[in-house]
Amino acid sequence: MDELGGEGRDEDFPHYHRRLEALIIAGLAKAVAARAGAGAPGTPRIGRASVEAMKRWIHSSAEACPGAAEMAAYAGIKPRALQKLFLKHFNTTPAHYVREVRLEEARKQLRDPGRARSVTAVATGLGFDHLGRFAAAYHQKFGETPSATLQGRGAPSRRLSEKRTRNNVPHG
Repeated sequence: MDELGGEGRDEDFPHYHRRLEALIIAGLAKAVAARAGAGAPGTPRIGRASVEAMKRWIHSSAEACPGAAEMAAYAGIKPRALQKLFLKHFNTTPAHYVREVRLEEARKQLRDPGRARSVTAVATGLGFDHLGRFAAAYHQKFGETPSATLQGRGAPSRRLSEKRTRNNVPHG
């Protein structure tokens, strides 16, 4: 209980459950990092993990949506140090890197007719909680809507001025 930051019964401190879960995840991530291997001599490193091992781990766990705490635990460093190293090695933040990986995975799933049931299923399965933000980020990255990718059209969506209003009159 000392490591969780206090004393008392579990029901008195519900936030301890979240902290305990984070400690368990961090411990598991450290164990995975230890098994990931050091990589070739001279390979750039982020903490205990090589940059390539970190990239492989993030790509393989895109559906689990690793957060900064899990990534830092995997690398064996603190979250702020992780952010600095991501800026150095990837020229972006950890959150942005994971978001880009998840968007790429969403595109892959939407293009695969055997996997993609709906845009909502793909987005929520990859941890995107806000479907509007997912669609906007997807459109910004790929130049088409997720539904266009799912339908196999691959054409950019219409401009806002070409869309119709409720009265079915061209807007703009």
